[in-house]
Parts: sequence; structure tokens; C-alpha cells
Amino acid sequence: LHVELDTVQVSNALIDYKIHEYKKNEPGNLILSRINGLITQIDTRNRDEIKAEFKGRFMDEAPFTFNINLPLQKPKQHTYNGSIGSMSFKALNPLIGNLTRVRMEEGTINSIRFKGTGGDLLNEGTMTLLYKDLKLSVTDNSNNRRWLQSGIGNLLVRNNSKSDNTGDPISIQYSYKRPHYKDHLDLYAGGLIDGFAQGVLPKAIYSLVMGN
Repeated sequence: LHVELDTVQVSNALIDYKIHEYKKNEPGNLILSRINGLITQIDTRNRDEIKAEFKGRFMDEAPFTFNINLPLQKPKQHTYNGSIGSMSFKALNPLIGNLTRVRMEEGTINSIRFKGTGGDLLNEGTMTLLYKDLKLSVTDNSNNRRWLQSGIGNLLVRNNSKSDNTGDPISIQYSYKRPHYKDHLDLYAGGLIDGFAQGVLPKAIYSLVMGN
């Protein structure tokens, strides 16, 4: 079947996506709203590269961009990049609170930038994360606060983003393998959650809350 389209336009779309994990009472909730975008160069005969550019609101608070290049000859080897703007840490709780057993209590994210490569199951990329004044709480599987662990966590957590000797943010390497039974939106969300967790948590706590 030959499909050839010059441009597909997306206007004011909404994605309300639930991420379910084993032994979790509630799913994580990813909300992408006010999405506008363009998908171009759709031609299955010439087997060219489809390009897509999207902008919108992340968790109904921060502006985001997401761009993807999908080569039709090798659809399982594509590249992407994007950014998320300024937002409060608390806005992330519907997404990560139920998945990582960590709830954000205070602080501001200044920016998140990321780029990576995606396949059928594996997502690998790099992220830079700028934030300040983070305070968190550690919860059990029922989202009840664990006071001792929360106190220790706030002593160990990076309250402000790490930077190198020149003041630039440290680049974070993330990797996420999508389970066979989950869809491709989980491929991207899982990678970004992994990069974010590495950026704010010491290695020992990261291993605990991410189940590594």
C-alpha cells in the first residue's frame, strides 16, 4: 500500500496516558496537553525519513517540545530530541509518585533537555537537568510517607542540580528497555523517568526506588 502525504497537522490534542507497574496500587499518569505539531515527508514508496515536530504543555504546567526523525528503511532505528521548561517539582507527582515511591514536596525545575535513539524495545539517550531547592518524601506502596526514609533521603538527595567545573549541567546517560506488552509511548516515558531519577537521586537511593 502506497501512502504519500505532504503534511499532517495536529492541533490542540491531548494525551492522558496511564503507566501501570507490577505491584503498584495506582498507575503513573502522564499528561500532555495543548499539543500542536506537524508530521512531514510521509512517502512509503520512496522510503524517506518522516519528520515530526510537536509542542504543548507537559503535566498541564510546563512548555515542552518533542522532535523525531523516523527513517522508513530502518524504522527501528530513529532519533529524537526535546525539552521541558520551567515547572514545580510537585507537578511531577501524578507521573512519578506511584512509579518510584518518591513524592516531590518542594523545589523548581528550570529546564530539562534530552536527545536519544530509539528502537523497537530499547531507548538510550542523554539528558541535562537544571533544578533547585528540591525536597522529597519516600513512600510505601500505598503512598504513605515513610518518615525515617524521607529524612535520610533529604540529607542525601541533590537539592540542586549538579554542574561541571565551568558551571554547565552534568550530562546524564539513560537507558530503558520497554517490556514487550507495553506500547511505544512507554519507551520514551521510561527513558525520561530513568534519566530524571539519576539526576536527582544518589546512586544508592536510585537503585532502591527504581528497583535496580
